[in-house]
Amino acid sequence: MATEWSERREDDVTIVDIVGALTVGTQHLREHFTDLYERGDKKIIVNLAEVPYMDSTSVGDLIVGHLQAAEHGAGFKLVNIPPKIAELFTMHHLIQVFDHYDDEDAALASYAQG
Repeated sequence: MATEWSERREDDVTIVDIVGALTVGTQHLREHFTDLYERGDKKIIVNLAEVPYMDSTSVGDLIVGHLQAAEHGAGFKLVNIPPKIAELFTMHHLIQVFDHYDDEDAALASYAQG
């Protein structure tokens, strides 16, 4: 199954839903984040609920997305991180890097709180 992502809006928040494994052969996720910031999106949520596997290249893409958010004065939050990926993030001390939430409602509420 090919990895796909789609975007949807919830007020002024862009939610990126990813379905499938994120690997070096995946479409360019990093470029997708760049496009979001260039068009002026300031509140991003990346939904990882349907991502069964992620390689180091894709972890790097998420880190770059996070860093680009800071450069553009934007927010970048991860939601629904699967246990195996959360374990990977924890093992490499990346869980502290990302603003992450157990579910989408909590992430949306965090944007609403400012």
